[in-house]
Amino acid sequence: MAYEGTISQSHLEDLAGPSGAPEKINYADNVQNMFAQQAKQADVELRRAEAEKQQAISRTIGYMDAIPDGVETSKVPAKYSAAIQSWSKQKQQEAADYANEIALAEQAGDFQSIIHYKQKFQEVENAFANLNDNLTNFKSYKDQWIDDVDNGNLSNGNNGKKIGLLGNVYTDTMDMQFSDGGDITFTNEEGFVDFHKLPNYVSKNNKGATTILETNESLYNSGQRLTNSKRLLLKNKLKSLTQDRDELMSLATDDFIIEGGLGITDQALLHDPNRTSELRDKVINSYMNIFSDSANSGYVNKTSKTTTSGGGGTQSDRKYNAMMNNISQGYSLLADGELDAISRVIKGEMLFDEDEQQFYYTKGTNVFLPIDPNNPADITKIYNHEGIPQNYWGEIKLDTPTTNESSGDYDNL
Repeated sequence: MAYEGTISQSHLEDLAGPSGAPEKINYADNVQNMFAQQAKQADVELRRAEAEKQQAISRTIGYMDAIPDGVETSKVPAKYSAAIQSWSKQKQQEAADYANEIALAEQAGDFQSIIHYKQKFQEVENAFANLNDNLTNFKSYKDQWIDDVDNGNLSNGNNGKKIGLLGNVYTDTMDMQFSDGGDITFTNEEGFVDFHKLPNYVSKNNKGATTILETNESLYNSGQRLTNSKRLLLKNKLKSLTQDRDELMSLATDDFIIEGGLGITDQALLHDPNRTSELRDKVINSYMNIFSDSANSGYVNKTSKTTTSGGGGTQSDRKYNAMMNNISQGYSLLADGELDAISRVIKGEMLFDEDEQQFYYTKGTNVFLPIDPNNPADITKIYNHEGIPQNYWGEIKLDTPTTNESSGDYDNL
């Protein structure tokens, strides 16, 4: 059953998703002005889509409030019962006519007509079964939509216009039409969309978020900086959590760790399926930075607690504890290539050999020590040559060099 009316191609794309090749941009002479206009238009469209999404949520909440307590949503909403009854009466009449034709053909021995009208009768039965399945699914989808809205489970990664459309569909705002075969089409003054072409929506990836939050907390509590092998394991974990595009969208946009999500404002990147790999890389890198920051903070916190284990409130205690705190904070930044922080608080010098990709602590002419910032014990080499007594180091023990270290730096200790 065709919908009689006009509808712009852009609206069709908003309802049922884009089709065909993207329109080529006709660049104006003034490229900067064109980009500014596009950015302004994109901002307007984004605000409009967000408004439609909020209206859909408000409409759904109002719809829920109107349902009496203890009453479930109906498989056949009252608004559509008359149209469904009209369709059913028409199909019942068709079935009766076909049954009559079958009886006449049987009396006449017209086997070809018998087969023909039995097929037509079966088509009517199939249409009833199809409509029943569609109405059952419609109720199921509506119940899930209402539950997700009620629990605040709609992801920020949803397209606002599509959420607006679904809000209209699942609150019985749109009209319902039925095809000869029992398919459902929703219509309003703006256009139409077939039930089987309704866009999906993204629910919050609470399971993936829980895994990330627990991992982040564990990294902080461990008090260890990230090693290269640990980074690889974490990246693989994030890849497994972002394989599904909907789950990826949620982790990119929802307020799980950072308010407002990861701050990705590029709508084309978020909503273009062809850029999923690019979006996944950006999300993984963002969470890896969060993991690294948490591990660094946990390391600094643990080291700071350890440095105060020497106890006491003498002037020497305060002096050495302050030195250790400053050194440990600078040390925690070395793995990110930050040399200035620790260089400002030590008497020696911290160097980085680009060819060897190796840090070195030097002091005078006799001390030239390799430093691995991913090894918490290496900080003791710095403590030792900065003159901090070992009784202030707490649980951290002196990392004695192995025999294959070229410097023999501890010979004069």
